[in-house]
Amino acid sequence: MDNSTPEAMKELQAERDTLRRQVEQLQEEANRYRSLYEQIKQDLTLTEQDVAEWRENGVSGEQALAEIEEVMRSTRQEEELSRLREVERERDTYLQSLHFLTRPNVTFTEEELADMENNGVTGKQVLAEMDQILGVQ
Repeated sequence: MDNSTPEAMKELQAERDTLRRQVEQLQEEANRYRSLYEQIKQDLTLTEQDVAEWRENGVSGEQALAEIEEVMRSTRQEEELSRLREVERERDTYLQSLHFLTRPNVTFTEEELADMENNGVTGKQVLAEMDQILGVQ
């Protein structure tokens, strides 16, 4: 069992590094979206002509402002929700890795295994006890 622990640690570290790279890529993508959002926000700046057209069509400034605010609020909520989901996924992955890395190592010598067999302890009982110690469900 001791031989597999370093291998598992290497695999987890490689997975952690991959996840970190993915997080960095997602952060870069989020920055691009923020930049795009700012660009769109600037493009949506109202001109006097826009206001004149609204007045001609009977749209009050309050109605237009309420509509613009709702679109912006909705966009911000969607971005925040997406960001929170990603953070939640990352947190869960790190927690699983942490639990794996901090679990106690269970090893048996040949003498201990022979003693268990002599005392009538079955392999299933040993595995069940190990699962209990390791917190496996």
